[in-house]
Amino acid sequence: MALLILYKHVVKLPTADTPIPPRIAENTKYTLFFDNCIGALDGTHIPLMVEPEKQSPYRNRKGFLSQNVLAACTFDLQFCYVFPGWEGSANDQRVLQDAFDRGGLVIPNNRYFLADAGYVNRGTILTPYRNVKYHLKEQYGAKDTPQTKEELFNLRHSSLRNEIERIFRVLKKRFPFLKQRFIYPSRSLAFLILPNPLLILADVFEADPILILADTPIDPGLAEKGARLGWDR
Repeated sequence: MALLILYKHVVKLPTADTPIPPRIAENTKYTLFFDNCIGALDGTHIPLMVEPEKQSPYRNRKGFLSQNVLAACTFDLQFCYVFPGWEGSANDQRVLQDAFDRGGLVIPNNRYFLADAGYVNRGTILTPYRNVKYHLKEQYGAKDTPQTKEELFNLRHSSLRNEIERIFRVLKKRFPFLKQRFIYPSRSLAFLILPNPLLILADVFEADPILILADTPIDPGLAEKGARLGWDR
């Protein structure tokens, strides 16, 4: 319960009055395309174990069992929204729409987040041009510079949106247990992936973050038990 209280104070969505991030406001190559942009969002998969009879909806397109967790961050690498709970087979757009429908993800009309082509372009979500070079490695790996305004837009978009992928990498490297197939009680998983509080608490307490953040203690033997029962297949 204390974590939920801390979450409200630390993980906050930008508002209509939130200043434009310096990375955009102070850089003309971004200001031209992304004035009023406040961050980036994407989904990430957290592996988990599930009873065999419940596994089907949790198996994602890569073949392993997971939850699809939606998160949004600002350009100073701070999570500002986290929405866990959806099965791994759910596509990113469906998870995002549910976040809107539940009223948890509220984006001011004059602001927007960057997202990849897996999402639908709308007033508060800006996606790249389709069927145009997009990823940084595609652009920088090419022998020539962007040849059209669409290619240039996608290059700038990819450069900024990369922050959400970067923060996911940082989080999973700092807390490797997020890449392991533990049996997460449903209430605990939300606590485990609360990013800013998680980072703060992990630095304050010299202990396993799972034991600190889980709603109920997780028996280390559960993972072995789950594997024995076929919960990770």
